[in-house]
Amino acid sequence: MRVMTWRLISALALIHGWDLRAPGEAYRIRVPPQLGVITCVAAESGTDPRWLVAGTTAGALALVDLRFGLSVAEWRHPAGAAAPIDSLAMARSAGGGGGHSGGGGARPLVWAAAGRDEVGRCRLTLSNPR
Repeated sequence: MRVMTWRLISALALIHGWDLRAPGEAYRIRVPPQLGVITCVAAESGTDPRWLVAGTTAGALALVDLRFGLSVAEWRHPAGAAAPIDSLAMARSAGGGGGHSGGGGARPLVWAAAGRDEVGRCRLTLSNPR
């Protein structure tokens, strides 16, 4: 099955999602404005994406749970606005079960380009990104 959702980022720190198979918005999520202006987003691929991550001009990452339409966690680059997030890519770590349960399984991995020639990778969890 092909995913038919478009994402649009507004100047008001909103992430809009439109499902082309249905009328109206699929979701509208507000990223806390103190994190800065959204510069890029990345989401899981597949027919049932759960996570979306947004990068900002203030060097922050905001993790969004698409099932509930909530910004659930945020992290900041130690250099702050001196290291704005320029680009993001998302994948899943190796593990069983697809990661949709509370236990083990695959977790979202995010690669972020920030600041001057810096690329980092972290495995996102709600309590402690690594």
